[in-house]
Amino acid sequence: MSELERRVERLEGRLRHWQRIAGGLMGAVALLGLVGATSGQQGAPPPEEIRTRRLVLSDENGRARAALAINDEGMAIIALMDGARHTRAALYVAEDGATGLSLADASQKPRVRLELNDASDRPTGLILQDAEEKARAELTVGANGAPRLKLTDPSGKVILNAPE
Repeated sequence: MSELERRVERLEGRLRHWQRIAGGLMGAVALLGLVGATSGQQGAPPPEEIRTRRLVLSDENGRARAALAINDEGMAIIALMDGARHTRAALYVAEDGATGLSLADASQKPRVRLELNDASDRPTGLILQDAEEKARAELTVGANGAPRLKLTDPSGKVILNAPE
């Protein structure tokens, strides 16, 4: 097995890992929201349905730390924030079915993106970005199933594009 094939296998394994984490995050935030909404109703049956456009979870100091919302474009978003209220992780599902996970640095710049696209014109993949938000490493799979690994240097010059 070549070094490139081993690297692609490792990146694909990491992609599957992030997909599992994203699913777990969505379930945990939904459960926390339901528990928080019904915690003041001791002995009363929980409501069958709660409808809102935004649910915010706060820490003991009243700072927002997590949010479940539908934005103006109809995108469902779960956002997790640090103590400074900077969004550090976001899980989203767009109306067209595009799904993703974005992890940001302390300055709120996305550094890791995991994207699942059903559209035939957009690939599914893992994108690692530098501090200037330039894609530096991309492991993607096109709608036709063809994998691609692309690495770029800080200037944006492609240093690896496999397969060519």
